[in-house]
Amino acid sequence: MTRIYLCIVSLLLLIYACSNDLESIGQDIVDNNNYIGSELVTVLNTATIRLDSFPTSSGTWGSSSSGSSVPKYIIVGKYDEPHGGTTTAVPCFQLDIPSDLGSPSFNAALDSAVFCIHLGSKIWGDTTYNIKSQGYNIYRLKELPEIVYSPTFNDYFYNISPVDYDKDSLIGRLEFLPKVEHINKAWARVNDNLAERMFYEMKFRSGKDSYYANTYAFRNFFKGLAIVPDETNDCLISLNAQDSLFMRFFYHDNGAERTTTFKVSRSEFLYNQYLTDRTDSPFAALESQRDEVYLRDVDFALCQGLSGYATTFTLPYPIGMPRYSTLLKVQLEVKVEYYTNNPIDAPASLYLYELNKTNDFMGRLQNTSSDVVGTPQESGGENERYYIFDMTEYYQNVIDRYDNTQTDVAIVLPEITSSYDYIVVKEEPVVRFYYANYKQ
Repeated sequence: MTRIYLCIVSLLLLIYACSNDLESIGQDIVDNNNYIGSELVTVLNTATIRLDSFPTSSGTWGSSSSGSSVPKYIIVGKYDEPHGGTTTAVPCFQLDIPSDLGSPSFNAALDSAVFCIHLGSKIWGDTTYNIKSQGYNIYRLKELPEIVYSPTFNDYFYNISPVDYDKDSLIGRLEFLPKVEHINKAWARVNDNLAERMFYEMKFRSGKDSYYANTYAFRNFFKGLAIVPDETNDCLISLNAQDSLFMRFFYHDNGAERTTTFKVSRSEFLYNQYLTDRTDSPFAALESQRDEVYLRDVDFALCQGLSGYATTFTLPYPIGMPRYSTLLKVQLEVKVEYYTNNPIDAPASLYLYELNKTNDFMGRLQNTSSDVVGTPQESGGENERYYIFDMTEYYQNVIDRYDNTQTDVAIVLPEITSSYDYIVVKEEPVVRFYYANYKQ
């Protein structure tokens, strides 16, 4: 019986000696001075900044990421977001002469002309439980902002580019419920006087003074369109600009029904203006890109597309490890607010950009051969989520270079110019260093 008791006691002692702590594996059994250590370092000066301006067109010599000469999506609407203020998006674009104008005869008669849209990819705002009709006025542009052409660089319109539309030239009005099925069926009747004038020119376009004589003449006549949301709108919507944003003419010609469609022109004539009213938000003090609002003062930091918010901080020095040790892993951990039914989506990934002392963006922070990218993790408490950035190679390179400079960085959405997604950072981010101590 004594032997049985001794066996039970020995087994319990062995179980007690085992541990799930990776930093002390084996030390309770054999003290060999080898272990996995970790150190947690909080970043410095977490704050929110706003981008003064950022490109909202694809550039005159470039093309969009989709490979087309026309950006695939543009954004329209207005949304009052409780963290960052009220953002208004006004898309502007030109139309091109159709490759086939239909050659209407002198006897052709116009029935009507309509302007149509289709949903692009997303709707930002509570359109599940709080559905409200959205209204938009379509105006003709007086002028496009001036582009300063450069032989070596792409030229862009920016979010601060002016929208010079003619308030006395309303060509149509859109109204719909913010649901896919309603948006894709939305259309506005084009002002009859404008439609008749354009159709009349189609029938007599052979004249040298016709604005259908060439593309330049048409664009000089028809500067473009702007879709302006009503003040009472409460969501932002992406529209498909490549093939689902157009003006269509319906007419009869010698008894036959015919149509002619004017689609959106090339990328350099399409851009968005994004205006954010920060007056009643915690970020009212952000008057320029140099200004900062610290997390410690307002209890959160914001990174958000369209409105240009980015979360900034200073990365810590590499830790001072014991003499016989190797850096195994480093990760930046960013805790964010997360709600399943949030009307604003959380991004699928995040980038880090290096900043100079005046908050100018110097390029993406990189590991040896790739960008430092943050991805969301399921871990976290209620209404929380972590974004984890693998910074192992970055810090290994810093150590190899004996570089003791502190780097200022900004968390930026991958699609800050074409997405309203955001993260709300609730705590100062931390950098976690893991190292192996293998000899003493």
